[in-house]
Amino acid sequence: MLREIRNLTDFWNSERWNQIKRPYTKEDVIKFCHSFMIDYTLANSKAESFWNMLTQEDQIYGMSSCNVEESMDQVEAGMDFLCMDETSNYSTNERKTISKIVSNVNKIFQGGYGSTPVIVKTKPLGFKNMTKIIQSGVAGVWCDDESLFNEHHKTGVMVSTKSMISQLAQIRLAADVCRVPSIIIASTKSNTSNLIECGANDLQDQKFVTSKKLTTEGYQNLDTNLSTEIAIERGLAYSPYADVICLEGSIPDLKQAEKFANAIRSEFPRKHLAYSCTSVFDWTTRLTPTELQNFQNELTELGYSLQYICPREETFYTMRKLAESFCDDGFAGYANLQEIFSKVDHRQNSNEILETIQDKQSSLV
Repeated sequence: MLREIRNLTDFWNSERWNQIKRPYTKEDVIKFCHSFMIDYTLANSKAESFWNMLTQEDQIYGMSSCNVEESMDQVEAGMDFLCMDETSNYSTNERKTISKIVSNVNKIFQGGYGSTPVIVKTKPLGFKNMTKIIQSGVAGVWCDDESLFNEHHKTGVMVSTKSMISQLAQIRLAADVCRVPSIIIASTKSNTSNLIECGANDLQDQKFVTSKKLTTEGYQNLDTNLSTEIAIERGLAYSPYADVICLEGSIPDLKQAEKFANAIRSEFPRKHLAYSCTSVFDWTTRLTPTELQNFQNELTELGYSLQYICPREETFYTMRKLAESFCDDGFAGYANLQEIFSKVDHRQNSNEILETIQDKQSSLV
């Protein structure tokens, strides 16, 4: 056991963990270890590759994908990392499917196709599921603090801050047991959620609810006027346990992004930041063409090196086209495609729609 503790001590003493807090001991990690050490070579390699990107690159591009075909399209377009998104269909069976997809993508890479790191975007998960995901060869996980989408209220439901921190700790514990430096991205969805799961003892969250009255499902209503304050407080709470803190926006709001970045960096100056654009991100009515062109670089200057898009489900364009536009021209390239498609009259037949889109693309060029 002493030998195992010494090995774990060497692992934890790396500069990589300077700003990471572990609410458990080395002895706790050893208790979960196998009698013999399993070497997760692929997960180690991918995690190190992704970490090097974070520490060396000013801008890292990512876009959600759901299957092997979309992932390969993104690789060929030049995407920096792949993000397998399971947040829209959340169940144990779906998670098994995502792990299998990640394994299949990595098998293609092993055949000489590429070596792009793969991240799994998920809702909060625990120790056992993180271990399964590591076995598939992921570089890390992207955890949203939203437990589900409430169909009755048409809004997301956030988990309590305490619950999210517990999940992040379990994820880190699983990675430590596997001796893998998995990247953990913690994303706060205060901009897209109106409800929260929190009890009377969750004092950190109670100050952001509008009343003590619960919905019929047992949730509390968040004060949507305080979305920035909620995001900042949650980002600070997650920072000791995650490698990257993500702000998810529903509209392009640089003032909010600046407040969030300044608050996180004031307490965690070396913490990596990510900015995520939802599938309903309102590009063109909120930004002029010049503002849109500068939006991404301004985010980079604020410290958001990891920049991510969740494409809309309803779009004429293939994943290859969306990914190429994003990789070649950033947010502006992607937004221009979506703007063209949004102006199409979808009552037309498919040939007319195709001709309309091609005409608008030609005029844009």
